[in-house]
Amino acid sequence: MTDSYRSNCVLGVDRPSNEQLGMLVAEVVARGEEAADPLYVAVSPLLSAYYEGQVQAGRALDEHLDELVQSAFVAICWNCTSYDPVRPVRAWLVDIARSQFVEYLRNRRGRAKVRLVAEASSARRPEIARAN
Repeated sequence: MTDSYRSNCVLGVDRPSNEQLGMLVAEVVARGEEAADPLYVAVSPLLSAYYEGQVQAGRALDEHLDELVQSAFVAICWNCTSYDPVRPVRAWLVDIARSQFVEYLRNRRGRAKVRLVAEASSARRPEIARAN
């Protein structure tokens, strides 16, 4: 593994403990949106690392990275009341990130299918292609 890779890893970040993350989630449940900033600061490195892995594997586009992190964080905030303190917080966070990623893939495939159908339609009907 290269040093540049290691410097970008979540391992190099001073990570909050599971207990600290659980307390941040509980704060969001208790106080709502005003308590979301500290939770975002704590979980954004984990979310970024998860989605960067998807980009490196070619399953996501680099330009969508910030959007993926933001949508996952919104989903985390929406689902804070469903968190079970018996379960490790990071596992819960990654489950939500994965669910958001599956939705992202579905949306990308849907847009690709729409684009393919439009291209096929315009290929069969030249007057449509000229109008576009």
